[in-house]
Parts: sequence; C-alpha cells; structure tokens
Amino acid sequence: MVGPKKTLEFHCGFLIGNATFALVQGNSALALDLICQLEALARGRENAVPVPGSYWKLRIFKEAQIGRLEDAQQLVRKSTALLRDNCPLSYLDVLAAKAWLELRAQGHHSPETVRELGAFEAVGALGRLALLTAQGFLRPSRTGEIGASRLEPTGLQQTGGSILR
Repeated sequence: MVGPKKTLEFHCGFLIGNATFALVQGNSALALDLICQLEALARGRENAVPVPGSYWKLRIFKEAQIGRLEDAQQLVRKSTALLRDNCPLSYLDVLAAKAWLELRAQGHHSPETVRELGAFEAVGALGRLALLTAQGFLRPSRTGEIGASRLEPTGLQQTGGSILR
C-alpha cells in the first residue's frame, strides 16, 4: 500500500512533469493551470516535493506570468537560499528561472547570474541546459550551439553576443 507521503510525492511529480512538458509545447495556459494545482497540493508541504528545483522554477514562472514580479523575485531569493548549497543540481532550475526573470523585469542580468550560468558547463549539465532551453527559460546562442559558455537567457530584449565568456 502507498502511504499519503508517497501519494503526495507522486502527484506533485506528475504535475511538475506535465507543467514542464506544457512549457516545452509552448502551452503557457495549461502550464499555469497545472502550476496552480501543484501549489494547492504542496502548500505547507514543500519539503515533500520530489523535484524541488522544478517546483520553485514553476512557481517563479507563474508569479511573473500573472504580473507579480516582486513575488517572483521573493521566490527566487527563497529558493536560492534553500537549494544553492544543499541541492546544487536542483538550483540550476532556479538559476534559469532567475535569469529569465531578470531579463523580464529589468532587461538585463546581474553580474552574479551571468557568472553562475557557467555552472551548467562546469558540472556537465548540458541535458538540463537543453531542457531549460526547450522550456523557454534559456536559449542557445545565435550559432545554435548549446553550451553554457555560449548561453543566452531568454527575455524581452537580447543584446548581441553571448553573455558568458
């Protein structure tokens, strides 16, 4: 028999997977609906979410999409504090959402974000990079190569060249 915690983890994982797939398909409306369901299910039980980086990334996305940029930025700070040192691979999802949000809110990236984006290449997380690119949080350079040293986060405006050296 599956206990309540396992059922919660399974249901959260299911919603996260479907929401990220909706983003890959470009279906933001469906993604937002699934993220709302995920939030309702996980509220107060965030520690039980099986994919914490994706969970926080999706919440950041939702808050920004509905026009609550300050709330999205607060979620970036909260999730960074939770994951940067404790779950560095999960933090990559939050980092991508942070880069996306900075461009959306400010039109540019902080020097810290630019530096941290090099982590994708440093840890060999090119598959994660490709997934986040497909979801719309990051995009490859204009040369079409995927690699953090040639990475450009998506946003309202792009400047020429790569953001990382």
